[in-house]
Amino acid sequence: MKHLIGNEQIATLKLANNKIESADDIKVLAGLKNLKNLDLEGNPCCEKEEYKREDIFEMIPGLEVLDMVTKDGDEFVSDLEDYGLEEGGEDELDEDEEAALLEA
Repeated sequence: MKHLIGNEQIATLKLANNKIESADDIKVLAGLKNLKNLDLEGNPCCEKEEYKREDIFEMIPGLEVLDMVTKDGDEFVSDLEDYGLEEGGEDELDEDEEAALLEA
């Protein structure tokens, strides 16, 4: 995930269902100053006892939404554009987008 650090404009990062093993692996994301929405659901780290939402919010101070839940514990309903989709538009990724996701 270190390759993400140069992308300071990232506001929404969907890393669900990857192979992130521990909360320590997430620390590198603290450098993303504009990160507001982070999705880690389905990663092995989420199943571990030491994975605590409040710790992630503390680690990434600007974060407002984690795993589709706000800091206040409310469910977050995402806009389609958070996923790069628009209503009535294509919902398939092009080759470059798919390759970038696979690298992450």
